[in-house]
Amino acid sequence: MKTCKHIVIVVAALSLFGCKEDLPPESLELLDLNIYSVAFQSQADNPYDGVSFIRIAVTDVDDNMVADKFVHYEPGSAKPLEAIPFGDDLKITIEGWSQNAQGLIGQLISRGKSSRFTMHEDTDPQTVGVMVSKVNAFARTSKRTESGSQATNLNTGRVGHTVTMLANGQVLIVGGARLTTTGDYTKPGDLGEVFASVEIYDPNTGEYAEFPQGLTTARAFHTAKTLSDGRVVVAGGMGDTSGTTLSTIEIFDPSSGGAFELIPGATLNTGRAGHTVNIVEGGDHLVFAGGFTVQGGTVSALGTIEVMCLPGSPCEGSGLGVIYTGNMKEPRYFHTANRAPSGPQDLASVVLIGGEGDEGVRDTLETFILNPAGVEDKIGTMTGGGRTRHTATYVDSQRFIHVVGGFDNKEHLAGVQRIDSYQVTQQAFQGGQEFYALHARGGHAAVVMPGNAVLLFGGFNDGLPLSSAEVIFEYYDEASNQTFIDRGGVSPMSAGRGGCAGILLQNDTVLAVGGMGASGQMNTVSEFFNPL
Repeated sequence: MKTCKHIVIVVAALSLFGCKEDLPPESLELLDLNIYSVAFQSQADNPYDGVSFIRIAVTDVDDNMVADKFVHYEPGSAKPLEAIPFGDDLKITIEGWSQNAQGLIGQLISRGKSSRFTMHEDTDPQTVGVMVSKVNAFARTSKRTESGSQATNLNTGRVGHTVTMLANGQVLIVGGARLTTTGDYTKPGDLGEVFASVEIYDPNTGEYAEFPQGLTTARAFHTAKTLSDGRVVVAGGMGDTSGTTLSTIEIFDPSSGGAFELIPGATLNTGRAGHTVNIVEGGDHLVFAGGFTVQGGTVSALGTIEVMCLPGSPCEGSGLGVIYTGNMKEPRYFHTANRAPSGPQDLASVVLIGGEGDEGVRDTLETFILNPAGVEDKIGTMTGGGRTRHTATYVDSQRFIHVVGGFDNKEHLAGVQRIDSYQVTQQAFQGGQEFYALHARGGHAAVVMPGNAVLLFGGFNDGLPLSSAEVIFEYYDEASNQTFIDRGGVSPMSAGRGGCAGILLQNDTVLAVGGMGASGQMNTVSEFFNPL
C-alpha cells in the first residue's frame, strides 16, 4: 500500500500534491516549502529572468529520483506537481529553464536545493527552504521577508576562523581574528583582536545567528573537526594579540544543547597554531601535525605530530589523550594535510605539503602512514617548488591531490599561479601535469564540489584581496582513454576576500565565509556559489 499525504507548498503560488491517484479525503499539510530567490540588485542577477519552465525534482537518501516534473513558469498561477513519497533524507530541487526557438526546454538558468529532510506519515509538520539563484555564479545569502528577499551577513568579519558542518546541515563558524594589516597574517603583531565568538549559518533560512555562549577561550588559526558522533573538536590556536599559543581542546556537542566545554585532562603536549588536524577513520583518532609557537614575538615552527583519542570516541579502548607523539622530518606551519589511502593495502595516511619553517618556505611533502605496526614517515620534494598558505584538495575518484597557489615567501606577497596535481599510486605520490591557475593567489579557499570539480576563490595577491574565482575539473578523453585535468573561470564574488574559508553545503552550493576585504576591513559580506 502506498503511503503518502497531501502536501502543500505555499510560495511563488506553486502547489505540490502527494499521490494524486489516492489522495486522502482530508489532506494533511505536512510540508511548508519556502521557495524564494536571492536578493539581487540588477535584472541580470534575477534567477527568474528568462525562465519559461520550472522543474521540481525530489531525490531520496541514495540520490535516486522519486519525483520529477517540468511545468510552464507562469508567475501568480498555481500548478499541480508530482507526488513526494515518504522517505528519509529527501532533497527537493527547483530549477529554472529557458525556452528554445522551437518552444521546448532550453538551457538551465537557475537552481535551488533544499537541505535533507525526513517525512513520514507520523512526521510533524515542517518547513523547508529553497533559495534559488543563477547557476555557475556567486550570489548573496538571503532570507525571506514579507516584502521579498533580503541579503544576510556574517555578524563579525574574521580571518583565522574555522567552518564545520553540523549533522543538521547548519554551519558552525568558530573564532578567528581581526588583522591590523592590509594583507595576510605573517607575524604576531598583525593581530588586532582574537575572537571567542561563534556563529551558526542556517541554509534553510539563509540567516546567521550569534551563538550565545561562544568559546571558553578566544582562539585564531586553530583547528576544528567533526567526529563521527557529530561532536566538533576545536584545538589549539592563538589566544591573544601577543600570539600566545594554546594547548587546550574544546568540544561542541549539538545533542546536549551545544555549549562549548573544555575537555578535562585532554590537552595537546605542545601549544600550537597554524597546525593541521585529520581524523583517521575507524576510531576517530585525531592526527595533529606541525604548527608554530610564539616566544618573545618570534614565530617558531613545530616539528611534532600527535595522535589523540578523546573520551566517547570509538578509539577509547586503545587509551585516551595523546597516544602517540613523534617527530616530523621537517618542522612546518601553514602547510596542508590530506588524508588519503597509501600503499597496496590502502593504509590510512596523512600527507603534509609545503608550509613554512623558521628559515623559509618548505618545498617538501611528508606522508605519515598509520599502520598496525606503527607510524611510517616518508618525505619527498614538491614538483613546483615551495609554497605556503596554499590549498591542497584531495579528490578520491582519481586519487588526485590538487595543490594550488600560495606564496613562495614568508612575507606573503606575490602569489603563486602554478597548480600541481599529484596522483596517489601504490608506491608514492607522483607529480602530475603542469598547468596554471587563471590568477595567482594565496590565503584563498578551495572546496570540492559534486562532479569532482574544485572551486577556488578569493585570497591575496600583492597584499590585495581578490574577488576572482575559478574551477579545476576532471574530464575523460575517449580517444586517448585518459583522464585529464583542466581549469576554467567562473563569475567573481561581489567583494574581494583574503584569508577566507569555504564549505560545501548539503544543498550542493559552496558557502564563502569571512576574510579580509578592501582597506584592511574584515569582510562580513556572505556569498555562496551555485555550480552548474
